[in-house]
Amino acid sequence: MTKSLFEGIALPGRSATSGVNPKDNVRNRTIKPPTVQDTSAGKSLTPHQKERRRAKPTDHQTMKALIKEVPEAIFCRSFLLSVGSLKFASPILTTKKANSEDDPSSIISEIAFTSEARMWAKTKQLEGQKRYLEAAQLLDNAATENLRLLLDQGRLYRIAGNPQKALDCYQRAHNLDCTNAEGMDAFAALLGTLRQFNERQAHRELDSLAHAMAQYNPRKSEAFTVYGWAARQCHRPQDAKQFALRAEQLARWRGRERAEALLLKAQLLADSKRVSKETELVVTDLLHNDPTMTPAYALCIQTSIAQKRFTDAKKMAKRAMDVVGRRNHQIILLYAQALADDNTANGSEMAIELLAKIVQDAPVSVDCLLLLARLYEKQQRFEQAISLLNRFKEASGR
Repeated sequence: MTKSLFEGIALPGRSATSGVNPKDNVRNRTIKPPTVQDTSAGKSLTPHQKERRRAKPTDHQTMKALIKEVPEAIFCRSFLLSVGSLKFASPILTTKKANSEDDPSSIISEIAFTSEARMWAKTKQLEGQKRYLEAAQLLDNAATENLRLLLDQGRLYRIAGNPQKALDCYQRAHNLDCTNAEGMDAFAALLGTLRQFNERQAHRELDSLAHAMAQYNPRKSEAFTVYGWAARQCHRPQDAKQFALRAEQLARWRGRERAEALLLKAQLLADSKRVSKETELVVTDLLHNDPTMTPAYALCIQTSIAQKRFTDAKKMAKRAMDVVGRRNHQIILLYAQALADDNTANGSEMAIELLAKIVQDAPVSVDCLLLLARLYEKQQRFEQAISLLNRFKEASGR
């Protein structure tokens, strides 16, 4: 547990009671109130200090200057002022003298911002418009050594339904700083669910990540989520469940970290292949903490399709597209699969129409190509099916 900021603090070289006169009784002293008005009015300041105080930008003035320079920055005030993507090579490049009645924003005429700060601000604007894929692609031009941008890019690609690109971003972030804990729970979830890994490779990657978390961040919620995914990969569901519960407790007041712990819990319940009220409650709680959790929507749709509850699968897919955008290939693929497997009128036609739109985009997942080829074959449209299979061969390198 973190100690209080002032707990156990004493001046160096003396005890907590040293330098105190026992005869100095607080009740016998006359304590003068601080002269706040004199200080604020600047009566005790020299002319040079007054000029420096006028020229020094406050957070409010800095934010106004930033928004004037980059309008999209209004979406990311806390990051630019607190985290430090905004860097000042020289805090004020040019200043001008101003009286107290002048507009405060006129004190600052120009401030230096990094290209990363501008790029990050624009991604926040796109994210606010639910254009997650465009926001993630915009960060492709960012410097690879910026950990903050790599983690955000991985998160955006994951929301946009491109888990492979998200995995690459998280892998680069982990290689850049193996002591970082943020986002490693999402990294573990991708390692544990992507089918491109065979069981041995996934076990090796998760085991390495778990060792790094145990060494540098052993008591964080992200670490216990990683332990849980590693235990699931080792076919120890009970241990994985205990790790998920512990991660949920540690991330009690943090929405994203708690959502990752709940995703692990929901995955373990889905692995048991049981329909229970508990699973629905876990997913509802998860989406309440993070409504943009695309893997949670995908898990629900996949579970409903496996249990032949196609109506529930289609409802969840429509809900997901309303939240994470209608260009989400992962959700569109699952929606098309639910339409194709449901033996209703025009189900296959609607699935073909959906898949034909996303197949035109590049790159497209192999699963989309195979499903569309299967639907074309079902309707005896063999030429189109062969064309898609040729694209599959090119995409897979076979």
